[in-house]
Amino acid sequence: MVGETGRQGCLIFPDTRSRLWYAQESVFRSSELISYNYNILSLKGNGVLHLLTKSGNHVLRVDLQKFNGQKAYAKYSKFSVGDESSKYRLTVSGYRGTAGDSFSQHTGMKFTTKDQDNDTFKANCATHLKAAWWYTHCYLSNLNGQYANSAGISDDYLTWYRWGNKYEVLRRASMMIRPW
Repeated sequence: MVGETGRQGCLIFPDTRSRLWYAQESVFRSSELISYNYNILSLKGNGVLHLLTKSGNHVLRVDLQKFNGQKAYAKYSKFSVGDESSKYRLTVSGYRGTAGDSFSQHTGMKFTTKDQDNDTFKANCATHLKAAWWYTHCYLSNLNGQYANSAGISDDYLTWYRWGNKYEVLRRASMMIRPW
């Protein structure tokens, strides 16, 4: 069973229940983020993550749910995303939780998209998996993966490999960050 998420004051991205990126309203009331409001409106995706994580330590929490209703979480004590010139290089470490560590292996990776092949695989992982992510060779986690309508085993969809040590398709995933 997943404990309290502590969502107050967290930025939530991507939330697969709505398949949209959004921020909880209370985040934008925070005095430390008010000055970023105009910049956030002009940035997209990883640019926002960089802006929010560039100074200070941030904690990342990943909440997962399988189609059978089972829930798990992964929490990382260090999380940041580099700027555009670094190709949004990922820094993540300090795992604890119930889902297994499927994200630390991605630390140091640049963000791969269908037109920016930054992974270490011979082919473009983003093209193969139809999703963008901090791919290595290709992945143990793929929370931008395609959404499936039912359970199954496939690396083509939303997955977190270390939770069961197989590419089990997930029903839902949320990633939340907050200052540490």
